[in-house]
Amino acid sequence: MKQILTILFLALLTVSTNGQTVQKVRKVVQVMTPQTFYLNGGARASMGGKSRTWFNISLPQNTVEWYYSFSTTKGESSTATIGLLSQLTKLYDPTGMTAIATNAIFTPTGAGVCDIYLMNRKNADAFLEKVDNWGGSFSYQVSGSRQNYKNGTVQVRDITSGNWCLGFKNPSSTEGLSITFEVVAIVEETETNLSEWSTETKTKLFDNYKKNLIANKVDEKVAIEIANCVVNKMTTEYKPSDFSNKSESQINEIEKQLAESCVQTLQGGEKTEEQKKGVTFGNLGWKAYENGDIDKAIEYSKKALEKDNSLGFVQGNLGLFYLIKNDELTAMDYYIDAISNIKKDRLNAKNTFKALIDDINEALKKYPDLKGYKEILSLLQQEYNGYK
Repeated sequence: MKQILTILFLALLTVSTNGQTVQKVRKVVQVMTPQTFYLNGGARASMGGKSRTWFNISLPQNTVEWYYSFSTTKGESSTATIGLLSQLTKLYDPTGMTAIATNAIFTPTGAGVCDIYLMNRKNADAFLEKVDNWGGSFSYQVSGSRQNYKNGTVQVRDITSGNWCLGFKNPSSTEGLSITFEVVAIVEETETNLSEWSTETKTKLFDNYKKNLIANKVDEKVAIEIANCVVNKMTTEYKPSDFSNKSESQINEIEKQLAESCVQTLQGGEKTEEQKKGVTFGNLGWKAYENGDIDKAIEYSKKALEKDNSLGFVQGNLGLFYLIKNDELTAMDYYIDAISNIKKDRLNAKNTFKALIDDINEALKKYPDLKGYKEILSLLQQEYNGYK
């Protein structure tokens, strides 16, 4: 029997796109920089100026929540500094797992009260026209509105998209009021991390290699070992970014090198030059047997074992040759050594045992008076069955 050489052609996965770790990240985004404006009291507004105003709030895409902070000062001068963006940037957890309490956000103490209404544009226009002073009404979102507040931070979670308006009102009839406010949103973005392999991709790589190996008649247990080895090597020695700019042929070459390294490991490591010569002598021995020269077959096979005494297929061949020469004890010794060494080559063991069984059955056609083979066949069959 010639040594079984297994060449693995592994299917290409587009690791440059599938190898990325995808994660959701939340970021702090400025919606409106700090604004300071002055509102007259209601009575004074009737003689000029205004006691109400509104600002358009355009929420960014993928907003998950947003905040506005405000502070008030009596009169037309204001030195309030809100700093909502910088505070949220320091406080906010990018994963969104840790909630922020609005009382953790500092706002300057206010000196006068104001009303703030979160509305759509239609109601903002009605608010500005003071329809509520003439028996009319306007609607607003209670969760995002505040009345008679001097300062504070409002968190809005139930409105996360579109254009909205913040309406400000000075409820005092006589005293003017300066208001400073700032608006910041939290948006959730999908990011790809090319420095790490995702668990999903590792699983796909493993499944692909395993399936391909089994399709090429590799024992399932061995296929699992090889797939694990290749995937572990690929994901520890390379990052997904390493494959981004490589051609298919370059990726295939990497896969081939990884596979060969894993196969060598399963076969007991890389072969030395002497061991390779042993394989050659072993194949020459089998060729001599096919030509009917048993003595020459034994001579070449023994030379093979001098080069590498772990060649199970050669030991199995010698066992067969000595059976033919009616030396049952020597044959059994070689077969026992063969079984021990073949089991170390986990990649080819199943096929090697099957080949040894087939060799004996073929020899019986040429040497029908062969003796002592039944016990050996039983041993080989038992080992082979262990891989089913």
